Amino acid sequence: MWRKLLMLVLLIFGVIPALWVTVEHLRGKSQIAEVKQSLESRGEPLDLARLLPPAVPWSSNGMSRLLGGSRRLKDLTSEMPLAITFLAPGRFIPGARIEWWENHSTGASNTWNDVKKILVQHSDDLAQIRTAVGLPYRRAEYDISKGFASMQLTHLSAIKTCTTALGIAATDAARRGDLDQVLSDFKAMRVLEADLRTEPMIISQLVRVACGSIANGHGWSILHARRWDEAQLARLQKVFEPLNAVDDMVHSLEGERAGAWQSISHMTAKEIAMEWSGDWMAQAMSGGPAPLVVPTTAAEVGDVVGSLMDRLSQGVLERVVIPVWSFGWKDQAMAYYMERLDEMIAVHREAAREDSFARLKALDWDSAMGTSSGYSRLKTVFARSSLEIFAKAALKAFRLETERALHETGTALKRFQLRRQRLPITLDELVPEFLSAVPLDRMDGKPLKYRRDSDTDFTLWSIGEDLRDDGGDGRMPAERAKAPNPQWWTAQDAVWPQEVTEIQIDDWQRRQAEKLFEKSRTGGPKNPRGLSTPLMERYGLKLPGAAVSTNRGPGR
Repeated sequence: MWRKLLMLVLLIFGVIPALWVTVEHLRGKSQIAEVKQSLESRGEPLDLARLLPPAVPWSSNGMSRLLGGSRRLKDLTSEMPLAITFLAPGRFIPGARIEWWENHSTGASNTWNDVKKILVQHSDDLAQIRTAVGLPYRRAEYDISKGFASMQLTHLSAIKTCTTALGIAATDAARRGDLDQVLSDFKAMRVLEADLRTEPMIISQLVRVACGSIANGHGWSILHARRWDEAQLARLQKVFEPLNAVDDMVHSLEGERAGAWQSISHMTAKEIAMEWSGDWMAQAMSGGPAPLVVPTTAAEVGDVVGSLMDRLSQGVLERVVIPVWSFGWKDQAMAYYMERLDEMIAVHREAAREDSFARLKALDWDSAMGTSSGYSRLKTVFARSSLEIFAKAALKAFRLETERALHETGTALKRFQLRRQRLPITLDELVPEFLSAVPLDRMDGKPLKYRRDSDTDFTLWSIGEDLRDDGGDGRMPAERAKAPNPQWWTAQDAVWPQEVTEIQIDDWQRRQAEKLFEKSRTGGPKNPRGLSTPLMERYGLKLPGAAVSTNRGPGR
């Protein structure tokens, strides 16, 4: 009797599960073959090498110079003010017009003299970057023998660092009125962004968008750094010409599909799970828990038990769960991944053709994922997280190009105002003298919104990410208004920022000085540069035991 019972137990817990996993394995093989045949019949690229930019001669490649120049520049960003600071709905302070600011890394008060000193210290690094930009190419070298699993993308952080450094240098040049240097450094920023256009990886395009956003912020600040004449504004307007990040984001989705196809045949089950699942799997399967100690208290006993459970779960995950999943469901997950990504690419192509984010906004990604049942979700759990990241990436590209369109149009309006001594009634009056065509709001694919409020004031806006036109309402929603520095893009409508008066800037600087003074007085960050004597005198601030000064500055 006990033998029959044993055989039954083995059948239930051994043979049947093994048959079930084998059937799922064969089903996956069939599914992945069908997906491959479908993609190849439509001519979709599955060879990552064909999508990557070609190698270039070493003598023409400035990447090594770029990497070298970027290594010592990471301290620059903490010394700079924000490129754009919220003051009131639709009104922002350009970083170029701020005279001093708090260094959030040290608690010190920085000035543009501090920035100038740092730029001088890094003059050789900046020169190396500018030399690299002057060469024909800046191409990274890739090892794609195992697809994405073997690719090193260390150049991406270097490009972002170099873009930031050039933006700081350009803003400093704008304060000095050196327009030629401003435009030279901005051209270099645009070149670095354009270098990433041909890289067919989502991460490359996200860094590229970040570089474009950095340029947009510094560009707006530079635009309002001083009173430029109309001819100078015409030169600055070219800084905001589009680079079409949307099409390149679609290209990167094609690259992700080809890279995944190539990677899957080389990666181990553990690598596949970590690639698709993100940080939680990497943490669970790397390193390991702390070494065991002899427990002496109840708390330490609990720590030991917890450590043992961590090690046990890690071993089960790595030696049992992942190998079984890989044999039974890896191909099904890959087929699902490729099918969903193919559908995603098709929708993104349509959105790019329509110049509108609206099509992507209307899509219900949860339904499009097509895994409603618990078992289906379990089979594809590792593939879903990457797809969810991809689904959100395109918004950043549409936003970047809309920001550029707003900056370009706002600059053209200022040129029109200087030349005609009035504002246009509609944006059509800017064409073709100041713009080749009225730029589109890439959120809905329609022209940007504009209203002439008076002979000297106007409102220019995009409908923003909610795709609802609120009539150029630049107020922040309640949940966003509480942010330390609300961003103009996140207002009711994305209203193009307008400059503020010198009196408003001075009042804001006084409030900032009082906050920093209060932090120093009550035991905040201790730094000899925390509050300079001239700054305190300007705003009538007084540390304990010091004489009160009545000098409150120029009083603009």
